[in-house]
Amino acid sequence: MKKVWIVVSLASILILGGTSIAFAGRPLATDDTGTVEPGHLQVELGEEYSHTHSTHTKDWTTTMALTTGITKRIDIGLEIPYESPEVAEDGFGDMTTKIKYRFLDEKRKRPSLALKWTQKWDTGSVADGRGTGNVEHTITGILTKGSDRFTTHLNFGYIFLTGAKTGSRDERLTYGAAGEYALTDKFNLVAEVTGERQVDPTVSRNPCSALAGFNYELPNGIILDAGYGVGLTSASPDSTVTFGLTYEF
Repeated sequence: MKKVWIVVSLASILILGGTSIAFAGRPLATDDTGTVEPGHLQVELGEEYSHTHSTHTKDWTTTMALTTGITKRIDIGLEIPYESPEVAEDGFGDMTTKIKYRFLDEKRKRPSLALKWTQKWDTGSVADGRGTGNVEHTITGILTKGSDRFTTHLNFGYIFLTGAKTGSRDERLTYGAAGEYALTDKFNLVAEVTGERQVDPTVSRNPCSALAGFNYELPNGIILDAGYGVGLTSASPDSTVTFGLTYEF
């Protein structure tokens, strides 16, 4: 099932015609303030492998993200993960919807600013470890500032959960800091640090990880990417490898 879904998705993108994308986020988890042009559809396909040594856990996740522009400042998106946990059956995980609004454009002496609302739905199977049984709501502030060939992105967010199935509730703060360096007009080096912190100070499991990678735009407008991440706390996977592609038409 998983291999068929990946092949069909890749083939569908590769045969399409269109223009190249203006903002390439992968392999970064940190978001930028860029939005997809109205009437355009951006497709991102990603594969992620994570390994946690303490639990001897190896997991694969395939993700397809679709984003379309509503106005020059607003876009909306849908993310669909297909998970292959080592200790459970393969299947779709919790889907995510999002809307992003860029309310301030970048000028020579000021960054661009945006707000993003994300909602992760309880569509994955809790029994098979692909879902949480909760709906996760996130509001994120985003800052982007470019200087010559270097671009910086900062994210600060707040997460709260509503437990339609379990009645549980949780609150977390999120953060991300990323940099992109353009070696050429087509090839970028990227790096980031991302993490979460529980609002409840008695909870000590706060994930934090770092990633380094690149993205490269092909002549047909498809952008390929790859990255390698390491966990900086015990609450994060020890190592992560991700690769994928992005296309807009």
